[in-house]
Amino acid sequence: MLISVSHELRTHLTLILGPLDECIDDPSLVQAHRNRLTLVRRDARWLLRLVNSLLDLSRLEAGKMSAAFKETNLQR
Repeated sequence: MLISVSHELRTHLTLILGPLDECIDDPSLVQAHRNRLTLVRRDARWLLRLVNSLLDLSRLEAGKMSAAFKETNLQR
């Protein structure tokens, strides 16, 4: 269930982001509108990353994907 819902969300977010990018790149767009649309794009990309993370977790739990861990210095 989670996988199918996540796929649906990802599909629609991707379909939203394409035209949104085109609107933001339109040179005739008023700057105030560009600023608002840029905020919408940022949040849509954030949601897409969350959905992709959910899909990855589902794949890990199902054994269809394996995790690769890497030591990281969080102070940098």
